[in-house]
Amino acid sequence: MNKYKAKYLQIAESLRKEITEGKHPDGFLPSEGTLCEKHNVSRITVRGALKHLEELGQLFPVPGKGWKISDRQQRHAASPKVKNIACLCNPRLPAYGIVFNALSSIAEEAGYSISMLFNTGDSIEQFKEQLKPENFCGIISIGVVGPKTIKGFSNTGLPTVYAVYDYPLAKDSVGTDDFDGGWLAADHLLNNGHRNIMIANKKKIDPAFSSREEGFMRRLREEPSGKISCHCLDSPHESESSRKELIKLLKSENSPSAMFFTTDGFAAALLSILKSEKMQIPKDISLIGYDNFINEDIIPDIPIDSVEQPWEKIAEYSFKRLMDKISFPDESSHLKIQLQPKLIIKGSVKKIK
Repeated sequence: MNKYKAKYLQIAESLRKEITEGKHPDGFLPSEGTLCEKHNVSRITVRGALKHLEELGQLFPVPGKGWKISDRQQRHAASPKVKNIACLCNPRLPAYGIVFNALSSIAEEAGYSISMLFNTGDSIEQFKEQLKPENFCGIISIGVVGPKTIKGFSNTGLPTVYAVYDYPLAKDSVGTDDFDGGWLAADHLLNNGHRNIMIANKKKIDPAFSSREEGFMRRLREEPSGKISCHCLDSPHESESSRKELIKLLKSENSPSAMFFTTDGFAAALLSILKSEKMQIPKDISLIGYDNFINEDIIPDIPIDSVEQPWEKIAEYSFKRLMDKISFPDESSHLKIQLQPKLIIKGSVKKIK
């Protein structure tokens, strides 16, 4: 249990785990006095935990008998359960390893195992014979989204949570507020005096990259101190034409003083162009990326400022959401959880007057 949680929430979490594991087959929890002794707390604390579980629909009081486990929860706890989670990962997403490792640790602590399956396309056809209730109790998809994929997950009948990337058709997702992330990037550049800025994005914009660009542009529009010049180009890794367009802009009289690229995956192509044009960072141009994934193999001597996603938190919330969906299979509500990004400053943005 998390030692930083309020004591009543720690006890509620412990009781919830006992209920899920079917440790009270008679349908009733031990008496409040017994729970006080077991957890070495006051009756007020125990009642706080019980009331919390009542609000979640897991318990209800029975006068003269104590606290009864709800019928729906009792049926679920008593049924045989496969404790293996399918985790479909997109290997093109640099963060999948961090999220998967965090998920594995969280799942192991809760008594579950996770099986990694790699998927790069918008289909789960190759996994349809594996993704069955007799093999898995649920699915966590790390960066694997698309209409066909989502439909395929739905057809498995397994509860599914989408981690890292949201998608309009995904009913339950845990990711980052990309709009706020883009806003943070623009705010960082503006606060350092930059007014002639370029944004490099994907030609085929998916919802995440689109939100980052929207947040970035919103912050530029809100800036009260002077005119802002912004150039929006395709990422230089998209095509030779976008590469040439960027080089032309860098050589022009109106060359930007700073650049924001909506994912660090663009970094290799971008840095190659800057090197070919003999431009130094941040002397000649300031840079800020997104995802905080530029490593030493790409650029050993110039750390790049970036907007970082809370990868471990995404894993934690994804697992918790999946457990809720497993524990309450009849629950019809859906959640789209957005966590806050963080600005990481490393020295690639120069302050100008």
